[in-house]
Amino acid sequence: MGPLPDYAQAYVEYLNAVSSDPHWKTLIAEWKNFKQKKPHIISFSTAKHPVEVAWWIQRHCSVSAIPDIKAAKFGSAWMAWWATIKPQWHLLDNRLLTKTVPSEGSDWGYLFHGGPLGLCSVIMLLSWWVYAVQQAPDDSVEKLWNAVKYFTWVFQQVETLPVILGAKRSMGNASGPTKPKKHARK
Repeated sequence: MGPLPDYAQAYVEYLNAVSSDPHWKTLIAEWKNFKQKKPHIISFSTAKHPVEVAWWIQRHCSVSAIPDIKAAKFGSAWMAWWATIKPQWHLLDNRLLTKTVPSEGSDWGYLFHGGPLGLCSVIMLLSWWVYAVQQAPDDSVEKLWNAVKYFTWVFQQVETLPVILGAKRSMGNASGPTKPKKHARK
């Protein structure tokens, strides 16, 4: 296991301070372990991402940049974004956070992509949701903790997968690798 990059260590420190909930702590530990083992090559789709993501990116993805959000509205936006980046086989089940794995296996390779922050961006957004719920509890609390438990499960599923470098694909099409299109000469 390699050392955690400096920028990732700053995220770990921030994320650990977000909540003392044991499910949250387990998620952060699983992400940290994943980050030390798995590289990221390309970015996740930004289609349908919560508008707060652009605001955060404009602030250089700083751990101190936390948008003012309403938990229920943001939770719905987070779930819609996840629906655009989850693996193709998850589309077989209409639940967004399914733990049903097809008997013929599943492709978790999409998690090896996601740019330098990779799944940290997904977890950062979850941290904003956790923070908002702690400030003003609402009816999204159950969905939030289900999402936290789900991502802990995802990291546990990919723990034993080999690292595959160079396989790039668009996250808007989770069905498999794609090759760049060449322009035809006239």
